[in-house]
Amino acid sequence: MNVKAMSRLVRGFKLEIGELRAQGPPAMILAFGGVVLAGGLVRLLTQNAAVLPETLREAKNLVDSLRGDSRARLPS
Repeated sequence: MNVKAMSRLVRGFKLEIGELRAQGPPAMILAFGGVVLAGGLVRLLTQNAAVLPETLREAKNLVDSLRGDSRARLPS
C-alpha cells in the first residue's frame, strides 16, 4: 500500500459516539483501545466465571448496606 492510499485511509477514519467525535489517528487509537479493552474484559470474565455470582451478590449487599437498606442488616 502506498503512502497516498494510507493517508487517505487515515484521514477518512471517523468515530462518533454521542458527543464524542474523533477523526483520523485519534479515532483509530480510540477504536483500537476499545477493542483491546473489550478483549481484556472478556478474558477477565472467562477466567473468573466460577466466582462471578458470589462477587455480584457481595457487591449488591455492599451497595444495599451503603444506602442504609434495612434488608441488608443482620437480624438481632
